[in-house]
Amino acid sequence: MRIGILSLEPNNYSNKRIIEAAENNGHYCEILNTKRCYLNIESESPEVHYDGKVLPHYDVIIPRIGPSITKYGMAVVRQFEAMGTFCLNSSASIGTSRDKLAAHQALAINRIPMPDTAFANSPRDTENIIDLTTGAPLVVKLLESSQGKGVVLAETKKAASSVISAFQKLNAPFIIQEFIKDVNGSDLRLFVIGGKVVASMMRSASDDDFRSNLHAGGKATKTKISQQERKIAKQAANAMGLNIAGVDILRSSGGPKVLEVNSSPGLQGIENTNNIDVASMIIDYLEKKLGLSKIKKWYIGGQWTESDGSIDNAFYAVGSVRYEPASQLSIGGYFIPEYDSFSSYWKRIVYRMGFVSSKTGMILNDKAIENTGITFGVGLPVAGFSNVNMGFELGKLGAGGESLIEENYVNIRI
Repeated sequence: MRIGILSLEPNNYSNKRIIEAAENNGHYCEILNTKRCYLNIESESPEVHYDGKVLPHYDVIIPRIGPSITKYGMAVVRQFEAMGTFCLNSSASIGTSRDKLAAHQALAINRIPMPDTAFANSPRDTENIIDLTTGAPLVVKLLESSQGKGVVLAETKKAASSVISAFQKLNAPFIIQEFIKDVNGSDLRLFVIGGKVVASMMRSASDDDFRSNLHAGGKATKTKISQQERKIAKQAANAMGLNIAGVDILRSSGGPKVLEVNSSPGLQGIENTNNIDVASMIIDYLEKKLGLSKIKKWYIGGQWTESDGSIDNAFYAVGSVRYEPASQLSIGGYFIPEYDSFSSYWKRIVYRMGFVSSKTGMILNDKAIENTGITFGVGLPVAGFSNVNMGFELGKLGAGGESLIEENYVNIRI
């Protein structure tokens, strides 16, 4: 596969791990600076241009778009979608998850538990929206915040009114939420790939903060999750339409509640905490989604055949020759690497081997004529997806003894 990662951070841990996992599986993967992409929007042949050239076809685009360029990033993803490229997360799902108001409305539509949330446009409704939640303390969030930025804890109703007033003067849309005090500044991060929770961790805020985000100084520890938490995480990712998601859940006294759904979850915390390879899980999911087989496979088979030995010995027997039922046992296998034009040459070689042992059914001077051999072969890649097959066989044929012949042989085939 040819894979492109839309990102502004080529040295980001997550990007480097995805590239490493992709290349280990024989795929070609590169970073595309989202801001450097520009679009030729046509009905017949839409294109994405980059650095003065039309980008080649990509089998997969992995959007890792920062909040600062969400709208432009979504436009680039939409363009790749128009070109028929599979995008790990769609532009629509990214837009829903990034807009906190839309995200919580999607959760509400799907009856997924979350903290009480309120939204208003007019300054005259400040007091009313505060009362819609549980009252102070409460959390005020910008609609397009991430990594704990743009999130403020208002301890009192007066403080909440001041924060809301400040955001309104800046024309910065926001929501307010009840503050779940009994979670003690901690939450769960569940990593979802293709509708399955593959890893989880507990994040805890530092002593002087209520935000558990690792970028805000929080700490991560390994934890076990309940079936209910697992179910809610899968439902939340599905409600957003995300194939890959980081779902943040609060363990409140009233049960688990979804705090946020992240469309570009980082890998560093989840991998290091659990000592697992999430990046390879992402590549495995993409291979299955696009119908690709695993990169390395051994195929082994065997066959046993027999003849009924119905030759009329009275007619065919000559001198000391007679016949009996014949049989043959064949066992073989071959190794198929990923057959991808972007793989290295050596990873595309097909290796074969086999063993055969047969009784020909001919008995000469009371000695059975037998054939035993071992075969080896390789399929060498040439232009396109063709192979040149080369093989040789080592074996022994005949029967030893007085006046009999037993020979060793070598066969070479191309």
